[in-house]
Amino acid sequence: MGKWEKTINEYRKQIIEESSKCLYCGAKERLTIDHIVPVATLSRMGIGKFEAFALKHNFAIVCKKCNVEKNDKIFIRLPEVKKALMEIIEVFG
Repeated sequence: MGKWEKTINEYRKQIIEESSKCLYCGAKERLTIDHIVPVATLSRMGIGKFEAFALKHNFAIVCKKCNVEKNDKIFIRLPEVKKALMEIIEVFG
């Protein structure tokens, strides 16, 4: 495991431990991390996998069910989406 992967995994673990419910439905069990703007979308924008994982505002805590249902869509109405997109624009112009 490379340095970046270890750092990213530690950050992801911390996010889950500090969160108490799913951003999308409010569930409190089977929490996982979702990318607000999917990695596949970022890839089409020319942003690499490791760069995508380094965007700290692009993570959301969601339950497994919502993560699977969301798949590679973006929920535009969430305020977290604006924050994630602003970070992407700031970092990658």
